[in-house]
Amino acid sequence: MSSTETREAQLHRIARAYVSEGLAQKNFDAIPYDDHITLSAPFCPGGSDVPLTGKDTLRRVWWAPMPQLIGTATVLDTYVNAALTAVTCEFLLEAV
Repeated sequence: MSSTETREAQLHRIARAYVSEGLAQKNFDAIPYDDHITLSAPFCPGGSDVPLTGKDTLRRVWWAPMPQLIGTATVLDTYVNAALTAVTCEFLLEAV
């Protein structure tokens, strides 16, 4: 397997694990966030225009209500760009 194939497989694996091991299992620690992450998302307080910075902030502010809201999470597909710098995951998330 070439390094390109290895990197692509790694990105697919990370995206799928975010959903199946993080969201679906309600396990924040299974999501490989960097300590200095910046997240802009509609579910953040203030919406997408007010990003959250730092893994601890994410856990305390964004993640805290999530386990009570999340039902099942099912991966539909993942996509990796040609430059191997980005991955997207399409998934269904059902509320409790």
